Amino acid sequence: MESRSFGFDTLQAAISVVHADTPTGAKTNWNQLVALYSVFLQIDPSPVVDLNWAVAVAMEDGPDASIAIIDACFGRGESVGNHLAHSARGELLRRAGQTLTLYVDDVDAFAEQAFAAGMTVKKELADQFYGDRMVTLNDPYGYDW
Repeated sequence: MESRSFGFDTLQAAISVVHADTPTGAKTNWNQLVALYSVFLQIDPSPVVDLNWAVAVAMEDGPDASIAIIDACFGRGESVGNHLAHSARGELLRRAGQTLTLYVDDVDAFAEQAFAAGMTVKKELADQFYGDRMVTLNDPYGYDW
């Protein structure tokens, strides 16, 4: 008997096929993935699907629309504890040309831990005129902190 249902498994398979048929990330059919994730959100919504959809939107249309998607999830209380959503948002902000500042209790101790983990100094530790003590670091993946 032939089934004409279009559900969770069908969408998962279709998304997998799009990725499997792509030789490089640059050649991925992001428009097709945006459409598939849009349908996925209608039949099985979840913060994970929202995040995957946001990534596909970023690859197709740029980071600004994706930042809005992730912020809407946070506004609904979704993904707040999900480190991947926060990481994706930080990467999208970087791509949009925005900077991300991380405040810690002890910047000197944080900098020492960062150096030990392989980060390099981009801008030396210094007291700022407005009272903060700051350092700018570059991680092994090329991101500035």
